[in-house]
Amino acid sequence: MKGNKKIITRIKGLLRLADDNPNDEEGQAAFILAQKLMIKHRIDEFDLGGETIGESPEDVTEEAVTIFKRLYWWERELGNIIAENFRVKIYYSNTARKTGTKRKSKIVFYGLGKDLELAKELFILAYDAVVIYEKKYVRDHRGEGYTAASLKSSYLRGYLNGLRQKFDEQVSELKGKYELVVKVPKVVEDAYASYSADFGKISWARPAIEASQAYFAGQEDGLKMDFTKTHLDDGSIVREGVQK
Repeated sequence: MKGNKKIITRIKGLLRLADDNPNDEEGQAAFILAQKLMIKHRIDEFDLGGETIGESPEDVTEEAVTIFKRLYWWERELGNIIAENFRVKIYYSNTARKTGTKRKSKIVFYGLGKDLELAKELFILAYDAVVIYEKKYVRDHRGEGYTAASLKSSYLRGYLNGLRQKFDEQVSELKGKYELVVKVPKVVEDAYASYSADFGKISWARPAIEASQAYFAGQEDGLKMDFTKTHLDDGSIVREGVQK
């Protein structure tokens, strides 16, 4: 858990810098950095022969990352991106539907305790950052021929797609045995297969991309920072992320 707390502290520091100046790039970089630091931490464990420590079925649990609410498509999308890149599974818990009311849902992560801590914190931080960047873009581009709703949804689709691409690029650089450090542990996959056996399938509609300029602006922001060629070293990653 100590390693996770170190990662979270570094990410929060980057986001505080980003909040001071919304035009800075640290916010977009923070989540790519988090995955890089996680990979570094897991590789250290792997090389020391500790990759299976704390990975028994008894250590598999779950953690809600939102309250019961009306979940928007992009919240589900963001949850999936975080889960796919931080070693946890994701599912949606629903309230019982009452007559005349809409069903509410919450996002739940499922995995090892040490991974849930980081995944939940990163979801919360990512959520806040996405909202900040989306609102700024819509505010700066109102009156350009599109509704605020179209600008928002198009930007969000681009941003999340860019973020997913960046994570994918980073993972693709890990070859051979180190690929295991970013995959959901087998003990979690096995436990989740049994746990989710009776779950129904879920799907959601993504809004059409009506404002292409907003989409590409969002995608560019999601892809803006390139940590894929940095060394797996905590200090150098942070310094390069702040300076670029």
